Amino acid sequence: MDDESRALFRQFAARAFGAAAVLLLASCASAPPGGPFELWPVGPGGNAIPLDEAIRWEKPGVQIVVEPLTTRQREAWLRRHAGTEGDPLDRPAGPTLITFRMRLTATADKPVHLETQSVRLIPDEGGAGTAPFDYTRAFELLRPDQTEGPAREEIDLFMRGLLDGPVIVTPGTAREGLVVFPDPSPESRLVVLVVPFVQVGGETHEMKLAFEKIFTAERAASASGG
Repeated sequence: MDDESRALFRQFAARAFGAAAVLLLASCASAPPGGPFELWPVGPGGNAIPLDEAIRWEKPGVQIVVEPLTTRQREAWLRRHAGTEGDPLDRPAGPTLITFRMRLTATADKPVHLETQSVRLIPDEGGAGTAPFDYTRAFELLRPDQTEGPAREEIDLFMRGLLDGPVIVTPGTAREGLVVFPDPSPESRLVVLVVPFVQVGGETHEMKLAFEKIFTAERAASASGG
């Protein structure tokens, strides 16, 4: 990241998360090593902290639970909730994916509305970020080659586990699913999950959560004293 981009993102981080994210960004200047990683949320002190329980974001009339999932956790969730065989997204030659489990609950007497295709995952250098998979993107990823598409049943089964399109939660009910993003920047250590429009009746809210990539290789080296 060049100095100008870093300065712009620090301004964005300061507006979105306060000093904590700025401190985290300063601590994440070195390039990531690549390979498997987990996402840990940014704590009040500006450091990434292990996710002991899902994050709960609340505004009047709505609660959103957010939990980053590893590849294994995503596979287990899809098996349990969508009935898939294995994880159709876990492909050796495929892109690096970042997955969040999201549960929306309408906690008052007004419906909650969220348009998933407005959601973005933004890297620490800023920019437009990436949108979560919808039906079209899933079709492109799951097709075995450029001449043959996946079976309609396979796509429909898989999409049962994802939040896609407009999500409307009626009062007193909840809706849960996955939002899956291509990694917006493998070179970035910090990503920001942005939900720009959470509508509760006539009120609109914005949710922003920052996460640091904690790489398996670095954790192993730290544990061994390397």
